[in-house]
Parts: sequence; structure tokens; C-alpha cells
Amino acid sequence: MRLIDIARRADVSPETVRYYTRLGLLTPTRDHQSLYRLFNEDDYTQLLFIRDARALGMSIDDVRTVIKAAHESRVSQPEIVTLFKARLGAVRQKIRALKRVERRLTQVLHEWQSLPRGAPTGRGISELIAAWPEGSRH
Repeated sequence: MRLIDIARRADVSPETVRYYTRLGLLTPTRDHQSLYRLFNEDDYTQLLFIRDARALGMSIDDVRTVIKAAHESRVSQPEIVTLFKARLGAVRQKIRALKRVERRLTQVLHEWQSLPRGAPTGRGISELIAAWPEGSRH
């Protein structure tokens, strides 16, 4: 199947397929007459894995590691579990950081509502941002 066909079938953009091909995660053949890249069912299956793994937040390096291990028939369940546990830890850390930002934004909006015109102007905005606790600026 051509690039456009595999992209549609996997519900990704053609540029996504090109990107994974440039990274070596997909290895299509070339039609020597038309010069189209040609993908087979194995490429399609791999593209689905990449798409789903990326949707779960796996890095390209993690995806590459799993694909390489699978091709060498040495992928192990504990290895995959370890990758997913690490990813889950990173996601939980981001959630905590986002909750801190949410609390601070709520606080800032509350502070703004107590101002005479309901919102800071000029220097007032800078002062509110400067008052933001140091650990919450990320």
C-alpha cells in the first residue's frame, strides 16, 4: 500500500508516516517505476503500535527500544512493564504540576476579582506573576 493508504488506514497524517520512516521506525520498499514508498501489513501493524504507544506518552526512544527488541525476539514482559511504570510515574508528576498551576490560576483569578475593576492592569499583572510561588512556575 502507498503512504497515503497506510496513513488513512491507521488514522494518522501522511507526514506522521514520513516522520516515522525518516526515523527508521518504518521501512517501506520502493516501487522502482513510480518511486512510491510501499508499505506492507507488517508496516501497518508496526505503525499502529507506534501510534498507540505514542498516544500513551512513550518516547520515540522507548518505541525504538521495544521495536528493536521485538525484531530480535528478545522483548520481555518485565521490560515493557518497566517502561510503562516509568511513563506512568512521569505522567503522575506532570499531573501534580498541572494541579499546582490550576490552584495558582484559581487563586490569581480570585485575587483579580477583588480588584476595583475586576482585573489587574499594567504593573498589577507583573506583581501578581512575580508573587507566584517559585516551585509553581513550571
